[in-house]
Amino acid sequence: MVIILIGSARGRTNAFFKKRNKVKSRGLLVSSESDHDEHEHEHDHEHEHEAVDIASIDIYPLLGIFTNILSEQAWQFMGLRVRPATQKIEKDMNRAKVAIDCVAFMIDKIEPQLTDAEKPKMRGLLTDLQINFIRQQGSTQ
Repeated sequence: MVIILIGSARGRTNAFFKKRNKVKSRGLLVSSESDHDEHEHEHDHEHEHEAVDIASIDIYPLLGIFTNILSEQAWQFMGLRVRPATQKIEKDMNRAKVAIDCVAFMIDKIEPQLTDAEKPKMRGLLTDLQINFIRQQGSTQ
């Protein structure tokens, strides 16, 4: 069984990654928000986390979770966000491209299930990733 922890508070990703070693079962730690405010995670004990068996999640919400994870990875690999594991900027455009390509694929698969309000947000996320990839790629040449 794989366990996933889902946080509901803003700016929680860094705190989740720091708690990774405390989790007894193998799994992923995910934040529902990708905003990284370093001061918000100091009060981590005040917020509850919900453990969910990842195998019990329907395919479309699961693809949404993976889309969020991979988009965060893309931002990190483009060198636009600090990698939580190392607390450093690490630029790897090949990995960023793979992450963005996977995000594009997953958005295409889940788009029919999205609401009219969610569709432009997901397409906007993909467009932002693609535009920033081009800019970052141009700055490394």
